[in-house]
Amino acid sequence: MERYKISPAQIYSITCDNARNMVKMVYLFNENSENNDEPVDDTDEENISNLEDNDDILLQNIQDMKGTSDIEMGPLTTCMRCAVHTFQLAICDSMKDRSIQGILSKARKAVKTLRTQIYAAWLKREGLKQAILDIETRWNSTFNMLYRLIELKQFCVTNEQIILSSNDWNLVGKIVTALEPAKIATVQMQSNSLTPGDVYGIWLKTEMSLSKINIPLSKNLIKNMAERQKHIFMNPVFESAIYLDPRYQHLMSVKSKTNAVLHLVNTYNLMKNIKNNNDSVQDQDTDESITEISETTNENIETGLEENDPNNFQLYLQSVSQSVPSSSQSSSSNTDTVSISILSLLNLYDNQPILPHTESILSY
Repeated sequence: MERYKISPAQIYSITCDNARNMVKMVYLFNENSENNDEPVDDTDEENISNLEDNDDILLQNIQDMKGTSDIEMGPLTTCMRCAVHTFQLAICDSMKDRSIQGILSKARKAVKTLRTQIYAAWLKREGLKQAILDIETRWNSTFNMLYRLIELKQFCVTNEQIILSSNDWNLVGKIVTALEPAKIATVQMQSNSLTPGDVYGIWLKTEMSLSKINIPLSKNLIKNMAERQKHIFMNPVFESAIYLDPRYQHLMSVKSKTNAVLHLVNTYNLMKNIKNNNDSVQDQDTDESITEISETTNENIETGLEENDPNNFQLYLQSVSQSVPSSSQSSSSNTDTVSISILSLLNLYDNQPILPHTESILSY
């Protein structure tokens, strides 16, 4: 940071997975700031309260970086947990059920038989695809294994050595059905040029699809998603992005809107502070690079979750919106008078007309 003349106050957010040491790194980076928006649950496995052996070194490194800053206003650096990784943890939590592990054990035994030299050659002669053995710690490979096993069901039922009962096949089918929306969502969340609003929409579409499946695994996945999503959604950076996104702003509570407006005002003040401190050293090229808006090419996101009815998800959003109270204004008596202009603009932006979820917020 010192080499490239980047001050800590210029680091807006740090995206990381849910590992303790990564979350704590952001916490330590920002510990001297008044900002402490990262929710901490003392019972959660990602809790950052217990120091690891190398924390003293990590803390010293962060203090060294901070020591080079001339900006008096503390950083607003916020930890953004990776949405895809958080989603994967929710799925893995759901797969730990004893009944699911039992059928997976049977399925793996059948797949191992299909992958023996004799059966592999037999499948090849029949013009069928080869069986896939999963990596147990990767649920998506388990999905691929079960999906392929279903494709080979007719071959399996005619061979006595591959023993799966009709109930076993039924359970395998239910697992695949429940995991399919998760598989689609995982691919979508790895697309380029995604905004927080896009991630929010994918998350909600997945919940909607799972609720329609209505089987134990899908219900359990919805529950685990709800428990995990606080690490993503209860975040000032994420709330600010949703507030500025007319596709989903109407789903926000008054509290979330207030948090978003205050964070945006603080961010605006910090940007002014940084600009005032850096005016003497910034050259014209740097100024232009900060203010220039580059054209962004949006890649098409897979629409597997709504291909049957493109209006279905919009109706779902409207039904959810009706249960969320709207706010006439989001303001704070503590706001500095220098921010009145930006605060007024942000308050005027509240209750925007709903933009269809299919629209690109970047184009908007």
